[in-house]
Amino acid sequence: ALRPAVGGAATGALGIAYVMLLGWLFLGKPKPFDMHHYAMPAFFGDGYGVVQEMLNFAFYESLPWSHVIILLASLCLLKLLATCLTLGSGGSGGIIAPSLFLGATAGGLVGMTLHMVSPTVQPMLYALVGMGAVLAAVVHAPLTAILILLEVTADYRIVLPAMLACVVAQGTAKLIFKDSIYTLGLRLRGVQVGSARDLSLLSRINVEQVGLDPAVSVMEHDPLQRVLDLSADLGTTDFVVLDATGRYTGMITTCLSYTS
Repeated sequence: ALRPAVGGAATGALGIAYVMLLGWLFLGKPKPFDMHHYAMPAFFGDGYGVVQEMLNFAFYESLPWSHVIILLASLCLLKLLATCLTLGSGGSGGIIAPSLFLGATAGGLVGMTLHMVSPTVQPMLYALVGMGAVLAAVVHAPLTAILILLEVTADYRIVLPAMLACVVAQGTAKLIFKDSIYTLGLRLRGVQVGSARDLSLLSRINVEQVGLDPAVSVMEHDPLQRVLDLSADLGTTDFVVLDATGRYTGMITTCLSYTS
């Protein structure tokens, strides 16, 4: 019964120290982040309001560069300690939100450091990619992390750096520790999860063994009525569009929009 109480008290003490030391003494403010951005200490809860601030360049210009670096480094350490205290004492603090917060602070810290060397570097982009990299390393799911970044930003320019960071982070994490945060919990309970190659059906079969329905194709010069007729006859809603030479030029999807 004392375990969660000790964890909660220690986390609360970290919050008080954060407000007093970084807010009152270091920055001379009631708290480092204004109440309307995030009412709690920044590393309490999901921290999404603070993460949103880290994704804006205005945050990195609002304080002297040395203050931003100290603040981000402190938040990264405090979030790590608070997450360990919460989960280690029996609490359910989640995994995804802390991973995104840690990635944003660590990535922003790297970006701000590089910004001091080259003013053209945009720290918020490093914070964004850092979010995906840490999440991929923690859950061993780089594709999930990349897709989350795409959903958050809706900016396809982030795909290449996100792919590189997430794959490298996940590969490095597996070299250091073979279990993800989820499979580790199962292993500690005596569940033999094995390796991903042993358990994943997709890793044990070849592409040629996967049964796929043939794609329904239409030509560029076909009238729309042909697409409607095929959809009614075959029940399909996606069509491959080919040019006169039979080369792929785009797709007609469920909403019947053409993309080249």
